[in-house]
Amino acid sequence: MNSGNTHAADVRLLLICHGHAPSDARNEFMGPRRCRGLDRAGQQQARLLGQRLAAQHLQPQVIHHIDVARAEDTANIMAAFLGHPPVLASLSCRNYGTADGALVDEIYAGFESPSELRPDMPFAEGAESWAQLTARVGRELNNIIARQGGRSTVVVCDQDTIGATFQLYRGDSPDAAQSRRSGNTGITEWQLTLEKDGDPAAKKWRGKLLCHNDVAHLPNSLGTSRGRQLTSSRPPVRA
Repeated sequence: MNSGNTHAADVRLLLICHGHAPSDARNEFMGPRRCRGLDRAGQQQARLLGQRLAAQHLQPQVIHHIDVARAEDTANIMAAFLGHPPVLASLSCRNYGTADGALVDEIYAGFESPSELRPDMPFAEGAESWAQLTARVGRELNNIIARQGGRSTVVVCDQDTIGATFQLYRGDSPDAAQSRRSGNTGITEWQLTLEKDGDPAAKKWRGKLLCHNDVAHLPNSLGTSRGRQLTSSRPPVRA
């Protein structure tokens, strides 16, 4: 994780993938209604992450998270090590539609190749397509950055949210963005530079990737991987 200073006009965006949860172990789609939070391994991952960030003197004014219990648990455990900043559900978890609670492999078995699942095509009835997710994540992150007045922003989320930022801030293709995998409590850090003036909630940002899926705080025994995705996985990227 980068600890250097950024330009005064830049925004530091720190994205944390939530800790391990039972839905990870079972490789299930799990929305807010069904999620019951972290398991013991996930709680320990979050504690180790909090200790690491505290040692690096991270002092967020707010910790934002997606509205699902596994992310809220991760944010609350982190907050205990970082001076107890407010923890706010400022972003939405992906809407899985009729796939909520289903096994990922069973849902994706209906698609022979990634090309069958177009960005504007939901993978289940009522689910959020990748194009819809990316647009929503952009709006939600813009709103958070605008409220914080350009200060450093910390968000606990999931690998879909993190993947979307590769399309939003670096211009990756939808297939490449969806293939970005993030391990539990993995850190992805962006340095964002404003591309144009206007309403802060509608601003467009250009991103410099400082690190992706940084799990240096985890011992091998807690370095759990995420479930299978339809698109192929790629190795972690570091600036």
